[in-house]
Amino acid sequence: MDRNEYLEREIDATLDSFEGVGRATPNAYFYVRLKARMERQNERGARAYALSVRWVVASLVICLAINFLVIYEMENAAKESTYAASQTQVDGFAKDYGLRASPAYDLK
Repeated sequence: MDRNEYLEREIDATLDSFEGVGRATPNAYFYVRLKARMERQNERGARAYALSVRWVVASLVICLAINFLVIYEMENAAKESTYAASQTQVDGFAKDYGLRASPAYDLK
């Protein structure tokens, strides 16, 4: 027996076994349950999308607030360091000439 003949007989036997098989019939309420399940999943998906959008917006607002706070603090630190540096220069100048340096106003 040739290998090709054997394969053809097996294929024919397999195809012949499908001849008596009919179409599968679903349960009477299958489509009703399927439709209800699909609607529930659709509602969950809409809620999950809305929730994810809320999280994204909230995260963005928090990041922007932190950025503005950091920039504000950096500007204040720069102003204070500039004042301290200028006061140091005035004190050094007064010391060099034997004077006493007393600021007329306080920038703080």
